[in-house]
Formats: sequence, C-alpha cells, structure tokens
Amino acid sequence: MGAALLMTGVLIVALGYFAYSCRLRFAILFEAQPEDRFDQIGRRVKHVLTYMFAQKKLFKELGPGIMHALIFWGFLVLQVRSVNHLVGPYFGGHFSIFGFW
Repeated sequence: MGAALLMTGVLIVALGYFAYSCRLRFAILFEAQPEDRFDQIGRRVKHVLTYMFAQKKLFKELGPGIMHALIFWGFLVLQVRSVNHLVGPYFGGHFSIFGFW
C-alpha cells in the first residue's frame, strides 16, 4: 500500500509539472498562423511509418544504422516494462500487458 501511495504522489507532481509546461507551450502555439496539414494524409502517414518506425534514414551507413535501430527498438521494449512497473502497485504488485512479462 505504501508503494502505491508513494507512486500516486510522484505521479501527481509529475502530471502537475507536465500540465504547467504544456500551458506555456500551448500559449506560444495559439499565437501561430494556421496551416493546412491535412492535405496529403496518405503521404504523411507513409513518411511517419517509414522514417520514424522503420528508421529508414539510419541504414545509409549500415553499421551505425543497425546499432542505432537496435537501441531504438530496445528502448521501446523497455518502455513496455516501465509501464508494468508504473501500474503494478495498483494491481497487487504484478501487472502484465502481454501476460508473460
């Protein structure tokens, strides 16, 4: 129970700071001019999948590209584990997204 209370307190402080920093950034964004960014949805989604998830530009130099891709995908796997640790105390000490971690 103590771990859940501590995690709840840390989470409240973190979300409060996040909300404050978002408020500052949104104030700047609301002063910007509007732009049509929904004109080429298919092309934009393809670029996100190609350059963000597939890491296409990294493989121009094969050695460093492969190392960076492994670090990137390893980081994503660790994020799943971090979510497990974050919400675990609320589910009796163990919460698993996939059932086997």
